[in-house]
Amino acid sequence: MNNKFYSCVRLVAISVMISTVAACTWTPHELILDPKVDAVSSDIGNGSRVYYRFLDERDDLTVGHRGVATVGAKITSNDLPTTISARLRDALVKKGFAVVDDEKAATAFATYRLRSFKFDIETGFFSGGRKSSAALAVDARRNDRTYNPVYRNSSEERIV
Repeated sequence: MNNKFYSCVRLVAISVMISTVAACTWTPHELILDPKVDAVSSDIGNGSRVYYRFLDERDDLTVGHRGVATVGAKITSNDLPTTISARLRDALVKKGFAVVDDEKAATAFATYRLRSFKFDIETGFFSGGRKSSAALAVDARRNDRTYNPVYRNSSEERIV
């Protein structure tokens, strides 16, 4: 009788755990960003007036998925473009640039284009992982010089 009771309790406990994990997998999530800009203050901009623009060029506004093999709930981030734009603007100011809204008053031009931003959470029975990747293109011009790099970053963290 004791074995049957413990077997039943074990079965109920496992069922509750699986239900909890499955519920998280299918519940939509909102990613709230709070990136820290570690741009060191400097006078490299030396008061140059920069006309600043930020464009969100992502092909999908869904940031990622939570589940197994991108099958599961969508992860969104409504404040993503606003947050990244504000942090980039702050970094320019820390570097000594004066950000202006009038193109005619500018001595330099910078357009930041967010090309992709992905954040996926993989869930497994005992382990999972977090994957993130982003790509940011910059089109900058000052006098007759141009600067057009694309910055990419990705990371993966496995968790138990």
